[in-house]
Amino acid sequence: MLDAGIGVVEALDILKRQTENKTLKQTIDIVYEDVQKGMSLSEAMGGKHEKVFPSLLINMVEAGEVSGNLDVIMERMAIHYEKEFNIENKIKKCIYVSYNFKHSGYFSSDIFTSCSNANIHRHV
Repeated sequence: MLDAGIGVVEALDILKRQTENKTLKQTIDIVYEDVQKGMSLSEAMGGKHEKVFPSLLINMVEAGEVSGNLDVIMERMAIHYEKEFNIENKIKKCIYVSYNFKHSGYFSSDIFTSCSNANIHRHV
């Protein structure tokens, strides 16, 4: 949104309206209000919201604000967290499959092939 020329306050307003997760929606609403009052986005995200926003994201947002590249930073962080999410899901799938094979009494090398084909090691 930021790279499309939409301001931070307007982007937060859009996110607030589109978010279905109640906790996240409330947090975005508070951040939105704080930014409207003059706080920087990183200040609004930090402090009382550190359980919602990872410190890496808060620090990168601050760097983006200082450098004037907030739109680039936000795009990079979106890619980073999407990759992290995908890796976590691949790992969970391998654990789930291996657990089921172990407890079913059936052993197959397919499980190792499946998990190694997930290319988890490429993303770490």
